[in-house]
Amino acid sequence: MDEASLEAAIEVYKAQLQQVEVALGAGAEADLLQLRDDLRQLIALTESSLLSVRKSQLLERLQQEASSPSNSPPRPEAGPAARRLLDAEYAAFQAALGGDGGEAAEEGRREP
Repeated sequence: MDEASLEAAIEVYKAQLQQVEVALGAGAEADLLQLRDDLRQLIALTESSLLSVRKSQLLERLQQEASSPSNSPPRPEAGPAARRLLDAEYAAFQAALGGDGGEAAEEGRREP
């Protein structure tokens, strides 16, 4: 999957999770509890896949820059683009640690 489809899938999963949590507020059922846990895990795994895609794209760009002839002047747009990718990767990493996706990540750590 590409970056855009992974981001769209995460949004769909989060919306589904919100619906399940609303339904759980009306009365907790074992099936809904399992569905909620499954959705949280799916979101965490999809966010991890998205991070992998972003890393691959960054690595590919860095390799392309490294393989370009060194005697040519550096392109000014290459630096900021690489910086934006690094910033996005770092933001995703921070979110996985304790921000937007941290809840799912914490549950994964608590379970044996």
